[in-house]
Amino acid sequence: MVQKQPELYHAYIGSGLMANLSLSEELSYEFALSESQKHNDTISVNLLKQIGRPPYIENSKNSVTEAFEIERQIVMKYAPIKLETDFNFIKRMFLDNGLTFSEKFTDMINSPETYYPAAKILQPTAIDMNLMCDIPELKVPVYILQGDNDHFTETSVAKMYFDSIRAPSKKWFLFENGTHGVQVEYPEKYRSIYINEILKK
Repeated sequence: MVQKQPELYHAYIGSGLMANLSLSEELSYEFALSESQKHNDTISVNLLKQIGRPPYIENSKNSVTEAFEIERQIVMKYAPIKLETDFNFIKRMFLDNGLTFSEKFTDMINSPETYYPAAKILQPTAIDMNLMCDIPELKVPVYILQGDNDHFTETSVAKMYFDSIRAPSKKWFLFENGTHGVQVEYPEKYRSIYINEILKK
């Protein structure tokens, strides 16, 4: 959308950037397997060997979507999203007037499969996506906010895309010890970047 109608956008802001899903998945799988072996986690090692290396294929035990979910659960074990210990973000969410009462509870009462069907629908298309080839240039400023320990959307792949993209201006923000959820792990820093770095441009 930003590529096709840049006049409608102030900037492109990427966080947890899915720049090249197939390459990212390969690296993510390697991380999950390496960490599982390092921790003598034989259950996880066996699960990873069962689904096989990406690109996942449907087999007698797992569908492609289930393979993704299995790998993601193991990644979460070794690179979990770190939430504020006082859970202030939950308080702020419930006080936010931008969501209806039911929307505030939807995440908690529904499973990811029912509330986030997009992952299943888009995965077959997304696996072939490579922003370095598909979107090598944007006509608006580009800002990437990425955790340095993101193994859902591998940081090294996001940085590869950032380095390759052509844009009027671009800026890379790396969150130390951040994973795939820097917006909830470091909400003040995340908000400060929006206000002081992006909106003031």
